Amino acid sequence: MRTMSAGEARRAMAAMERDSKSRSSLGTWLKRGGVAAAVLAFLFLGDEGSPAFVVDRDEAEKVLGDDAQPVLQAAHDALAAVDQWTTAAIEEALRAALIDGLGLKPKVAFSAVRTAVTGRRVSPPLFESMAILGRESSLARLRGARTG
Repeated sequence: MRTMSAGEARRAMAAMERDSKSRSSLGTWLKRGGVAAAVLAFLFLGDEGSPAFVVDRDEAEKVLGDDAQPVLQAAHDALAAVDQWTTAAIEEALRAALIDGLGLKPKVAFSAVRTAVTGRRVSPPLFESMAILGRESSLARLRGARTG
């Protein structure tokens, strides 16, 4: 795994600075979990000069099957329409599209999105992670996880 470039560090800090919920939730998660670098690697993979982002095959088999495809499409469409890329806006868009719109339970809805975006079913908080990862990378990963 490579180290974070200065630009990436500034981007992550700016996202967290703009969004106090990201800062507090992610900080709490990191302190509580004693997180290894591998768990956060998804934030840096796929950038120019770094290894490609890949969803863990075992994780994908468990949650990114045919049933997940409408979830990933709805998540992508909802997030593509988000104006301000903040934790609150991401959460609001995903809950409206997946929980209210598709009638899914949060565990079902967010497992597919989490796996598509982070590559694993267990990760730091989803909405905060997406805010830090950024709009384009998050949307690209949702597109990449769709099979149809």
